[in-house]
Amino acid sequence: MISSARSSIVGAVAASAAVLAVAAFVRVAPLAVGGDRLQRQCVTEDGYLMLTVARNLAMGKGLSVADGHTPTNGVQPLATWIFAAFYWITHGHKLDTLYIVVGFQFLIATATAVLLLSTVRTQLYRGPAPWAVACLAALLWYVSPTSIQHSQNSLETALYVLLILASAVLYDRFTPRLAATLAPTRCAALGALLGLTFLARNDAVFLIAAMLAVHLATGLRQRAFPRRLAQGLIVGSVSVLTALPWLMFNYSRFGSVMPVSGQAESIRAGLGANLPEAMTVQLETMLVIARVPATLQMNPIFQIICAGSVLALTLLAAWHRRWLAENLSVGLLSVGLYAVALLAFYGLWFGAPHFLGRYLFPPLIVFAVVLAALIVRLWQRPPRALPWSARMAIGLLAALWLIAVDMRLYLHGTSHEHFQVVDWVEHNVPDNTWVAAVQTGTLGYYHDRTINLDGKVNPQALAARRANTVPQYVADGPARYIVDWAGLIRWRDIPTIDAHFELIEHDASRNLAVFRRRATSAGRPHPDRIPNYQPPSHTTQTKHREP
Repeated sequence: MISSARSSIVGAVAASAAVLAVAAFVRVAPLAVGGDRLQRQCVTEDGYLMLTVARNLAMGKGLSVADGHTPTNGVQPLATWIFAAFYWITHGHKLDTLYIVVGFQFLIATATAVLLLSTVRTQLYRGPAPWAVACLAALLWYVSPTSIQHSQNSLETALYVLLILASAVLYDRFTPRLAATLAPTRCAALGALLGLTFLARNDAVFLIAAMLAVHLATGLRQRAFPRRLAQGLIVGSVSVLTALPWLMFNYSRFGSVMPVSGQAESIRAGLGANLPEAMTVQLETMLVIARVPATLQMNPIFQIICAGSVLALTLLAAWHRRWLAENLSVGLLSVGLYAVALLAFYGLWFGAPHFLGRYLFPPLIVFAVVLAALIVRLWQRPPRALPWSARMAIGLLAALWLIAVDMRLYLHGTSHEHFQVVDWVEHNVPDNTWVAAVQTGTLGYYHDRTINLDGKVNPQALAARRANTVPQYVADGPARYIVDWAGLIRWRDIPTIDAHFELIEHDASRNLAVFRRRATSAGRPHPDRIPNYQPPSHTTQTKHREP
């Protein structure tokens, strides 16, 4: 029996090392190979949007797109400022800075895994075999295909997850002192870190609310509610003060504290419209190493199965709430409550269902710890409950599964949904000619004079979307071409578009459609410029709540 146990441990370590090696290879491959893999594996469409704004900021054009002509706030500020520093170092060189950004993401993801490893065994987990749970939790998070995908997207996601974990760790570290005294300095430090987390991504407001709610609830149990309330006020106030300059900038320049990207993504949202798909994504996140094919995510039967599974797992967690409370730290439990708030918000209210995977990804850190604790608990059960051979077989299958799905990310790493648009523009459009597109992240990064039409970074287009006047906005603008996915062909049925533009290319196999302005359409009197954005009057604007 001893030899069987020892061999199973050796096998588990070997399998873990193999999975870790593959995950590290997939993460570092873009830096080692460069070229198409660098540009396509680690930079998503929205990643290119953020990088475009960061580069303009570094080049003295402010927070803007469209070659500096369109001011915007459609980004998450903290990562944008950091990326802008990278562009400043390289004097705005696009390809060189991609190496720095991708390397930065690799370091941030590695730092998150190391922080998990070091804090799970000392703070976040109080159950048996803390070393084993810590190692397994860090490994699961780092090698998870969901983690690899979303922590290497050249957005704020990797930095955001690290700050969430750091906030939970800092709160747990301060908990003994907070229980004994008011500790205003420590509360202010926690509030500042949570404010930075908000600047990394604004849905951290749910993390702040969850952490304060848990803090007050534990105060009720310990009969220390007045002190906990005072501490919560300090934490909340400092977090708001940290984020206040960004909120004031948004409101004064753009008429709302919500960035235009959030407004554009929720403009067509319906109550509960995202919930079925959100359940499939949530199950994928809760299972950590699972991958749900996109075709299945839209299948109603599969959505029902996923909703039932998420509900069952939630009820199971509620049934074992005593085990969770005894084994998980208060900070980690607050991240779990934050996960519930995210699911409710993005499932019930927000739009952009195609981004649900990224929105619901950050709490994967708590699910990795819980899954690691359960695996270790099952592993330590007597052999008669589950023979060593069966455990080794299950572990080997899990390792092979992870290797397969991680390698799939690598094999598809040079494919990108938007580079066919970039290629067409680079071969057919001069650099000083304006083009327009609904999706302008990738195109706008490689062709500076690009006008965004979905409103995610263009307040004028957002206003046109709300007024249902996007065709007229394009017709009155300086764009000579409209270039986007093949579905753009539907625009030829719009009278305003047909009067000013002609379809010159449609290739469904390449997912490409191109319109060119007709010779009889003069466009704007000064086609080399687009007007600066003017915010709506504060007396007539529609106010929006920050998500």
